[in-house]
Amino acid sequence: MQDIADLAYYRGLLLFANFSYNKQIRGVRNTVAFDTSNPNPSQQINQFLTAKLFNNAAEDFTANIHLEKDIKKIKYKFEVGYNSSNFIQEIDNTIQTNKNRSYNYEVGLETLFDNLPTIDLGLNQDIGRFISDNTTSKFLTTVPFVTLDYSFLDSFIFNYRKNIYENKDLEQKNIYEIANTTLSYKKENSVWSFKITCQNLFNAQFKQSNRFTDYLISDTRTFILPRIIMFSIGYNL
Repeated sequence: MQDIADLAYYRGLLLFANFSYNKQIRGVRNTVAFDTSNPNPSQQINQFLTAKLFNNAAEDFTANIHLEKDIKKIKYKFEVGYNSSNFIQEIDNTIQTNKNRSYNYEVGLETLFDNLPTIDLGLNQDIGRFISDNTTSKFLTTVPFVTLDYSFLDSFIFNYRKNIYENKDLEQKNIYEIANTTLSYKKENSVWSFKITCQNLFNAQFKQSNRFTDYLISDTRTFILPRIIMFSIGYNL
């Protein structure tokens, strides 16, 4: 296993890079056998897992680069990541090599003015491709985001993320917006404080994500609590 990281800072420029490589010469993985004797296809198929020792069981490489630069009260940010992994899998007595190729990047900027609101905005995108001997699955998640932090009253913070999730193989697309906001007030030298918080401002119903295990590619839908507005009063003893 090798892991290399480097950090550099020069005149407002911050650069961080990390590279990691890992290879298993021998490793234990689960073999999978499916019981297809059930005549009713609508019912769950039984799965039997057995641990087995393989040669050249897995190989993994990751890389990440983060770059920041301050120019005239604006911070520009860029980050890119890559992951490549291969591993042996035995399914129904057939050995295959599974591959995971994923990329992600984020570009954004943040204001640094003393007497103006702090605004952090940008775009994040994840691209995942899962490859086996029989299938290839591709997922794409695009997230524009903005955060507003303003010293109005005591503080006002607003976070907004628009998620565009796509399953390229099934031609499915889901768009959902997640926004949270907080407004607090505390008079100078007062023991009392007041805060209004709103979670899930746009009342999004669910979010989607994907996951790749030893023998299963899953497209998951997670339901979100409905919009919650809460008023809080604090007292410092």
